[in-house]
Amino acid sequence: MPTVQMIFGYLGAGKTTFARKLERELPAIRFTLDEWVTRLFGDRHLDPRTKCSGRCGT
Repeated sequence: MPTVQMIFGYLGAGKTTFARKLERELPAIRFTLDEWVTRLFGDRHLDPRTKCSGRCGT
């Protein structure tokens, strides 16, 4: 049966490292919002001075 593993915690706590380990060891797919947004809009979304208002990348 499919399951969802949600990982949360403080910045720098090792969440991504742990998720990548699970992805390697289990038959798993890792969904990471930051990586998806970076692929869609580039690093521009990481700059707090950029105000996208839902129109990043345009």
